[in-house]
Amino acid sequence: MHDGRSPVRIGILGAARIAPKRFPSRPTYAYQLGAFAAVLRGEPVKTTPKDAVDNMTVIDAIYRAAGILVREPV
Repeated sequence: MHDGRSPVRIGILGAARIAPKRFPSRPTYAYQLGAFAAVLRGEPVKTTPKDAVDNMTVIDAIYRAAGILVREPV
């Protein structure tokens, strides 16, 4: 499990070798806040409502596969 303080390192497999790639460790909230601030500055929204529905469809499938109750719309 990642400690949330050090950079994240991911190996990318391609052409029979692994190329390490480092990413800064930031809470997901920081990315969400950055995207929101960018829209307030007039930049285009990077995701669509369809992206959100597609993501939740995948998350619901993962919950079902794990035997976890999927939330129902209210």
